[in-house]
Amino acid sequence: HYRLLWWCVLTLCLLPATHLAWAYASHQLGINGLETLERTTGRWAVILLILTLVITPGRVGLVRACRRAGMHWGRRLSDWNPIVKMRRMLGLTCFAYACAHVAVYLEFDLGWAWDILPDELNEKPYLLAGMLNLVLLTVVAATSTDAMMRRLKRNWRRIHRLTYVIALLAIAHWWWMSKPGDWRALPYIAILLVLLLYRVLDRLGWMHLPDDDGMPAPPRENAKTLAQETHGKPR
Repeated sequence: HYRLLWWCVLTLCLLPATHLAWAYASHQLGINGLETLERTTGRWAVILLILTLVITPGRVGLVRACRRAGMHWGRRLSDWNPIVKMRRMLGLTCFAYACAHVAVYLEFDLGWAWDILPDELNEKPYLLAGMLNLVLLTVVAATSTDAMMRRLKRNWRRIHRLTYVIALLAIAHWWWMSKPGDWRALPYIAILLVLLLYRVLDRLGWMHLPDDDGMPAPPRENAKTLAQETHGKPR
């Protein structure tokens, strides 16, 4: 059922983009269409980044919940491997929304006038955080294939730890561009901070699962009985 689940999740991820494209084509973006385009694409990029980061702690939490509930399935981390397989798709969809977010700014706000970009970056520091974030997202997306995983080996994990730097830059970008009294970004920023805190605690060894996989141990065979079954009765 993994393939069906994968397509369902991808469809849900693309629904906001589809609705936004329809609203743009039918001139139903509202009074400030540019703000709607920028905020929607940026918000969904952050949401998908959150979903990407929540997979690891979410899988551990599901294992703990299954063990407490006494369930037979779900007590091992490997039972939730299909969720891990969706991380690449979620990350690439996050990258696509981030690209759309930057493209909207370059097309409608900057007008592709590269000569005024340095002044814009100097006056609006949140733009610098956003541009740097796009560069890091491009690096992570470009190295997300199986071929790059085999080629980079251990360095692949080091590169993809940039996801946590990306989360910090996303927090800075959204916080700096928010107007005083506008708290719409606060829930997303709080979730990102909690996920980053989890990662720190995990690195310190405070969030690891016990070595026991939660499954009942099989009964140990008596050595004499095992010998009789394998070699026949001893003399």
